[in-house]
Amino acid sequence: MTQGLKDHPLKPAHTRKNPLECEGGAVKTATSLGGAGASIFIFLPGKKSIKYTDPDGRDSGYVMDENAVGGAGHAGWFVQTDTGYSFYEVTGLDDKTESGDTVKKDDVTGLALSNSPLKFPTAASAKSAKYDTSAGVVKRDFDTWDDMVDYLGGAGKNDGYDSMIVFNTTPEQDKIIAGASENIGANFSGYNLIGNNCGTIARDVLTTPGSGIAGGTKSIIPNNIGKWLSRNNMNAYKLMIP
Repeated sequence: MTQGLKDHPLKPAHTRKNPLECEGGAVKTATSLGGAGASIFIFLPGKKSIKYTDPDGRDSGYVMDENAVGGAGHAGWFVQTDTGYSFYEVTGLDDKTESGDTVKKDDVTGLALSNSPLKFPTAASAKSAKYDTSAGVVKRDFDTWDDMVDYLGGAGKNDGYDSMIVFNTTPEQDKIIAGASENIGANFSGYNLIGNNCGTIARDVLTTPGSGIAGGTKSIIPNNIGKWLSRNNMNAYKLMIP
């Protein structure tokens, strides 16, 4: 018996049209979610992700830990590269960490692109609360989609990242996003919870001119930014991270 994706126990969280068809717990066929050539990922119970790609095989995305910061959320972003996937996030760092230093978390090594004292909350208040007093952008590279998703499932500020907004992007657009990730990431400074945070930099990178991704919101709340990115891009779809 064939069932539509909306009836399947897992996920994506929503689709725009033409649901995937599943048979016997496995993906049988895949049709476009957002127009011709859209990329599709689906997670099945107890299995690794199964990926259906467009002919270009490229994607980028906005990643959220929706439960973090009292429900405001924590965010990062990824882009597909010639060798796999690169994931970026703003995160707290030791104040002695310098740009170019390696940073290890959950046995995954990353590269610090930037690091500077917090602006708000202040470094002094963060220190008194026993939090990191500096923050910067860290990049982590993965060979495969599954490697990245495995990391994201346990890497958020609470119990891992929960979801992602995925965009169907071309190789040319991915190169633009990757370049913006490196440039904006290297120049990030003065983390400000209410104006220059994990969500705003992810939005600014992904919507950089030439990326093909529309922004449409000046919100500073990571979860709200994700909602607007999904609403304003017809080729976007939300996936839950297992």
